[in-house]
Amino acid sequence: MSRRTYLAAGLAAVAGVGVVGSGSARAMAANDPAPTGTEIGGGEEYDRHVSPEDADVVVSTREELLSALESGSKTIYVDDDATIDLSARRITIPGDVTLASGRGRDGSSGALITADERTSRLFQVFEDGVRITGLRFRGHQVGYYDSSGDAWSHNSLAIRAYTDCEVDNCELYGWTFAAIGIGRHGSDPLVSDAHVHHCSLHDNMMTGLGYGVVVYQGHPVIEYNYFDGNRHSIAAGGEAGCSYEARYNIQGPNGLIFGFEMHSPGGDRIDIHHNTFELVENRGGRITRAVALRGTPSDGASIWNNWFFNPTDPGGDRYANGSPIAQYGDDVSGTEWNDVSLSDNHFGEDEPAPGIGHPRGGSSTQSETAQLRVYVREEGAEEHLEGATVEVQARDGTILDDYDDPLTAETVAGEEYFGAYARFDDLPVGRYDVRASHPGYEPGSYLDLELDSSGRQPPISLEPRERDVLTVTGRGETSHYEFATDLADGEIKKSTEYGATINSYDSIDGSTVTGRTTNEPDSFAFVGEVVSFEADGPVDVLLNGEAVDPDEFAPDEPGDSIDDGQVITVEGGSYADPTHYLFEVTGRVEKSDANGATVDDADEIAGRVVAGILRGEHDSYVIPSDDAITSFISLGGISVRIDGTEVPSGEVESYFE
Repeated sequence: MSRRTYLAAGLAAVAGVGVVGSGSARAMAANDPAPTGTEIGGGEEYDRHVSPEDADVVVSTREELLSALESGSKTIYVDDDATIDLSARRITIPGDVTLASGRGRDGSSGALITADERTSRLFQVFEDGVRITGLRFRGHQVGYYDSSGDAWSHNSLAIRAYTDCEVDNCELYGWTFAAIGIGRHGSDPLVSDAHVHHCSLHDNMMTGLGYGVVVYQGHPVIEYNYFDGNRHSIAAGGEAGCSYEARYNIQGPNGLIFGFEMHSPGGDRIDIHHNTFELVENRGGRITRAVALRGTPSDGASIWNNWFFNPTDPGGDRYANGSPIAQYGDDVSGTEWNDVSLSDNHFGEDEPAPGIGHPRGGSSTQSETAQLRVYVREEGAEEHLEGATVEVQARDGTILDDYDDPLTAETVAGEEYFGAYARFDDLPVGRYDVRASHPGYEPGSYLDLELDSSGRQPPISLEPRERDVLTVTGRGETSHYEFATDLADGEIKKSTEYGATINSYDSIDGSTVTGRTTNEPDSFAFVGEVVSFEADGPVDVLLNGEAVDPDEFAPDEPGDSIDDGQVITVEGGSYADPTHYLFEVTGRVEKSDANGATVDDADEIAGRVVAGILRGEHDSYVIPSDDAITSFISLGGISVRIDGTEVPSGEVESYFE
């Protein structure tokens, strides 16, 4: 069984079906008129812009912005063309201040506020009446970031609202903790009913952290936003006083674990309605939950009129295999929903009636196009770098365009860059692989770039990573082949080197390539090592143009045991009431009889994923000392020990996030 299939089926063994109540919408939501849909995510269709003429002061530099915040100005406009780096700063916005720029006004992208170095909290709000609108906020790590250690020592956050405020028509990306934090729990709680709307919150993702919006205390309304590529798009701490309403949002197709969620013990109240969840698989290609409730809200939860692209209707089973909605972590036995009502949701990619899911009826932020401008330079060069080329490749391997003329010198962010200036017009907003190369250098690696509405990316320097090219050529009859490397998605690209062609017969799935060849060569550039190769017919294989025996790529036989590893012991359940668990590790994992554990076939390992069942006994596993558990889900009361140290009771799932 493949890892993807195994994860999708891992919790399917739990029995029992309940009845889902219909529930009623909150009055404040039920009476709101539905918008047209063109304004979700903000931008050009948004109509509450602030103009420079409305401002007390217009600023374009770091010093001017800080001075305006200190001077008592009430409406501060940041010039549309400004880029201001506020790294390592923590700035308090005074009460009744509007901080604005022109995102979407007359085609503007809005000013860009950056923290190119880690900034744990950039802006904070302690007084009412603050509005932040029309700006872009870029953190220090765009997309997935492996902190390789304590996540909290690498966290960054753009806006922390400790009281009521409004954040609208903003784009926030690259924040390793969260784009927006709301409220504070603890001995001195601060409550915020913030209003987050018409924003684009994407690519906020780190091991252990990385959220679009994280809620601690208050009842914010989160609406008309576009979320994509976050660990969780909406996360919530789950303590008493923690609630939120999420409505009229779009959750895009990319995510690390869940879409919208609430931690245990479950907070006060959750209302999730009229959203569209395109999220079906997580970053690793496995079926994931669009909505995950890890406890029972004291005032209940209602989930209604949402459109889930995942076709699995959970019905009355809160653990339904492959469902986009689940409820974990409460102390109620059985599979029935606990104080959670589901009604009028639609499951599957076929479009439902207009009243279900996000409001529709116009252009979408997902169909925006932009101009990509790329500057290529040699590190430290003081003259033109002649002969440099730039290639843009779509995520499916299609080469969209390449550019090698004219050569020019451009000034970017106050610094002059010598080299090739390449412009690509009308590319859809999204992710692209961009490669710079030069005859005097090894071929450059592809860089994973996110094209936003600004279209302007940082200069790309020719500092190529070491990489290899594998070429497979048939001998006159059609042969199918498959090979795998030891590195993850994004490290293999189709290539035209060594006379190869690029075609749709060959596909790349993470670290695995499958293809077919008759006479023509197929080439693939990759970083890392080839760990397996198989073909069902005669082929010639070249590595960097030199013939190799594909048997050299046979995987090593696994050792008898993992030396000097960590022991994970799981216990719980009973023979009459067994409990299930599921966890994933970063590398190898093996069963063990340590701590008196049993070793049996009921517990299965598929790659890096473990799924087991406890009937009152212990289960133990061993992993290498430098590896870790990345997620843990259980369907009942269990305890977990790592090298004899017990994970705090009730915190098992959150401990490994």
